[in-house]
Amino acid sequence: MNELKDKLLFLSTAKHLIEQEKFELIKAENEYSELWFKKPQDSRNTFIRVSTIDFLWKKDLQKDILLFHSKSHKYFNDKNDDTQYINIYFSKSLPYEWNREGPILYFRENNFHHILIEESISHYELSSFLMGQIINSPITQIDNIEQEYEEIKKTLAKTRNRKVKYSNSIMNYSKPFLTYILLIAIIGVFFIVEKGDSTNINNLIDYGAKFNPLIMQGEWSRFITPIFLHIGITHLIMNSIALYFVGPDVEKIYGKLRFIFIFFISGILGVLASFIFSKGVSAGASGAIFGLFGALLYFSQRHSKILNKGYKLNIVGLVVVNIIFGFTIDGIDQAAHIGGLVGGYLCSMAVRLPNDKRPALQSLTIITLSVIFAIGLSLGFKVNKNSAENLYLHSEYYVKKEDYHKAYNLIINNINKVENPNSELYFILGYVEVKQNNLADALDHFKMAVELDEKNDTAYFNLALISLELRNVEDAYDYITKAEDINPEKKYTELRTDIEKLKRDNR
Repeated sequence: MNELKDKLLFLSTAKHLIEQEKFELIKAENEYSELWFKKPQDSRNTFIRVSTIDFLWKKDLQKDILLFHSKSHKYFNDKNDDTQYINIYFSKSLPYEWNREGPILYFRENNFHHILIEESISHYELSSFLMGQIINSPITQIDNIEQEYEEIKKTLAKTRNRKVKYSNSIMNYSKPFLTYILLIAIIGVFFIVEKGDSTNINNLIDYGAKFNPLIMQGEWSRFITPIFLHIGITHLIMNSIALYFVGPDVEKIYGKLRFIFIFFISGILGVLASFIFSKGVSAGASGAIFGLFGALLYFSQRHSKILNKGYKLNIVGLVVVNIIFGFTIDGIDQAAHIGGLVGGYLCSMAVRLPNDKRPALQSLTIITLSVIFAIGLSLGFKVNKNSAENLYLHSEYYVKKEDYHKAYNLIINNINKVENPNSELYFILGYVEVKQNNLADALDHFKMAVELDEKNDTAYFNLALISLELRNVEDAYDYITKAEDINPEKKYTELRTDIEKLKRDNR
């Protein structure tokens, strides 16, 4: 009881802040001798710590003030410059080094206010000092100290329960279900594709992988189908694990309809980014999964106060690590990752969180998404139009199918439209013509290939083969020599030996 009597002003102030000033009691420490309050205002937030601590020396007070600064940033993380933090100490006496008249010490450091009050002062003196700064009405003395102490503990318990319920309502809006349906679909599609080898590029293209030449021909479904395709078992396992751990959280927070919207629109925007910035064949759910990361980033920003720093740092850390990983490993479609991440964040702004509707802002975000998609699509068609690399990849697709007639017609009908045809394009044209037994044209096109790339040893090798077939032994010898000079490691020895034998026989 005596210990509680020493806390008379402390308890009176705490009760007054809760009941009269409408502050929210949000945290208690050190067996309820340190209480934290919060009051949102129109222009700024106010956070107050009220504590009972006795300081023998000034240095002890200074240490606690540093601790108060640290705890304030940890608990509230409020970056508003107008926010004020008020630190009120109730102590039996002031530290020995303070030689000031009166029972109250006050000093300020920017938006941090520190007030040290002796418990011996009256309620009138306390109210007079705090009036207008923190409180708007006098602090009255409490009648039953023990009862009020228990009431404060009950108030804190209610506040904690209310925060837990609110946090649970935000974090568990919906039960995850669609995540597991998507996982089953992705794994099922993989085993269907795997029958024809999921690492075979042509097989992936046939099942709907992102392939720029066919998108250019109007196969719009390739903005969606790549989400369900994976290149090899490792790729499948990595994306499945990521979806398994991230998907349920997003679905629980946003609900089923918002989750499926974020997943697919992010995936589409990831494919669109790849269409613009990457010419190669690509597949995988990683763009959509990065969209889910974007959704969690948006959520952590909107509800930073109910999340601990560890949760937010984990989200940011996962995103940063995956982006860095994407830049360091060859073959990863980083454009799709970043496109999906940005798409997921914007999609989350468009649908927002449950019970957090802002129709004007949501409409504006949906318009922004539509404009981004339209501009991206236009840019994608522009950068892919008359592309030598796309024409090469498209013709290579037919060559691997051994449909040389389609490959030949495709190149012949488009090669004059291509800006800056490269060595690879003329090489594959020559290869197709060899398969069609059109050796004369093949010879000319292999020559054009080496003119554009003097280091193309494979083209020189084919020139040697054709020249040998046309009985131009001297030319064949020159070409195979150049091929060996460029790439001594390749085994051109057998052909060279045959050519040298023919040269000797012809003498």
